[in-house]
Amino acid sequence: MFTIAQRDVHLGIPPYLRRDTGSQAGGVVAPYDTGLAVVPARTLLAAAERLLEAPQKVPVDLGIEVDRLTPRLAGAAGAETGVVVTWVNPAGVAAEMLRVGDVIQAVDGMSMTTPEAWRVRAARVGVGDIPNPCPRT
Repeated sequence: MFTIAQRDVHLGIPPYLRRDTGSQAGGVVAPYDTGLAVVPARTLLAAAERLLEAPQKVPVDLGIEVDRLTPRLAGAAGAETGVVVTWVNPAGVAAEMLRVGDVIQAVDGMSMTTPEAWRVRAARVGVGDIPNPCPRT
């Protein structure tokens, strides 16, 4: 029998499954959609190994800020989904590619439906990477 234990949630450490004896059952319980999902330890360890073996990237600032695409902006841009570019650093790496008012619908085939999705993707860009945004201007 397993129980869900909450531990140090305020520190960002997720709850985990454990056996009644107190030993970890080898998984993490995380919020997903409207319920909870269990990620097996094997999956977590494999992902951690891949991250540890991957070469370190030097992060790069793309020099843009985005915001949620409102229905009014979507209508004006002719886009159904995406994020709208609200600021572009003229000296930034994206200055030649994007301008304020552009709607980024996808990057490298990955839909950009929220500013959070953009921030996650942008955080993974390193020096030498060439992200391929699909803007609609």
